[in-house]
Amino acid sequence: MGKRKDKRKKKGGADQLAAEDRERRAELGQELGLVDKNARRLRQSWREKLTRSNLPVIKEDVRVAWHAFEHELDNRDYSISVLLDCQKETAGRKHKSDSLHAQQIDQLIELYRRKLLLGQEDEYRGRVKLSLGHEQDFYEAAAEAGERGQEHLRVSLFGGQEESERQLELLHSRTQSRLDTLIESNELARKANRETLRRRSLEYKLQLTKALQDYESETADKRKDYDKANAKDEKFRASIAQQAQRLRQLQLQIQRLRRDCDESRARAEVLLRDHRFECDYFQAAYTAVQSRLISEQKFDRCQLTRNTMAFDEAVRRLNDHYSKIERILTVIELCRKYQTVGDCQLIYPLSSSRPSTERNETYLDTENAADSFIDYLKRTELFSRNDNLFRSLHKLAGQILIVERQNDSFRVQARQLGNELQLWKKKLKLCIEFYSESTRNSLDLQSTTAKCAC
Repeated sequence: MGKRKDKRKKKGGADQLAAEDRERRAELGQELGLVDKNARRLRQSWREKLTRSNLPVIKEDVRVAWHAFEHELDNRDYSISVLLDCQKETAGRKHKSDSLHAQQIDQLIELYRRKLLLGQEDEYRGRVKLSLGHEQDFYEAAAEAGERGQEHLRVSLFGGQEESERQLELLHSRTQSRLDTLIESNELARKANRETLRRRSLEYKLQLTKALQDYESETADKRKDYDKANAKDEKFRASIAQQAQRLRQLQLQIQRLRRDCDESRARAEVLLRDHRFECDYFQAAYTAVQSRLISEQKFDRCQLTRNTMAFDEAVRRLNDHYSKIERILTVIELCRKYQTVGDCQLIYPLSSSRPSTERNETYLDTENAADSFIDYLKRTELFSRNDNLFRSLHKLAGQILIVERQNDSFRVQARQLGNELQLWKKKLKLCIEFYSESTRNSLDLQSTTAKCAC
């Protein structure tokens, strides 16, 4: 705690001395500024007075006095600079002594720390007090030296200022007396010069009027030509103004048309984008529909080929069965010759001489005919002999009926497929026409937008 208090005291004393030094320097700088300002003001005022007055007689005296005044100012500036250098040197010495004292204080603190460990605190305090006393004496001596320097600076500044004011007053009195004499002598010269100037101005006025009259007489024709040219120029300017107004109107119309063209171009771009989207959409739809139709056509063609192959196979089998039945019926016809008269007769004559038109007319009643034929065979002895044969004939008649019904359904499906193909062909034709028309419209729209842009 004791060490911290000593450090704070030393730091506070150093800060106070630095603040006092700064205040002194600020005062000296302010005084120097005021002196310089007064010197500039006096120098400027005397320069203005000397430049305004035309004094060829006292010019050399004024130059000598001015050199003396500048020499005095230089001496004063030199003394001020010497004092400032002395002050800077003392400040540097003070800074060095402060650093040395700080080092000594650090050494003393270290020594005090060691002495505390060794138990020699009293001797250390005496040394610290002695060092603080020396430092205090040094600070007091430095402060006294600074005050003496400031006092000497003030005395020198005051003496220089009084000497300059005295010389300026003396110079002012001398110049004032000489100016009065010069003003009186110059007044007479001014009157004589005024009279001579008046006479010369009258002569110049007469010469000027004569020259103006000669100029007017010589330039009368040129003035007329100038008036004519001026009138033409005014007409040309009026026509140019009208043309400029017309050009402004045309420029406004061009700007309006450009805006319209930009708007139409924007609308056309929007429409073109929509048409392109529609064209792409319809083209994609067309390709999808076309691919689907092609796939469906291939599938239908394959299905139709399979159905035709099955139908041809069924027809071939039916023809085979029909030929077999005809042969069987011929055999039955031959066997009929050996039957009695009282036997039952067949519903239909079993002969191959039946016309094809009658067979086609009775084609729908095949199942009833087969049943009646089987009943007839059951009542005869031939059925008991050829039981398996007539059973196969009955099955064959049922299969023939099934195949005919399938053939009818296939014909109906083929007719429906044909109608659907016709409808799809019409739709494709409409899509192709619409696509070609949309592309034509888009091309026309592009050409119109290009014309508008041009």
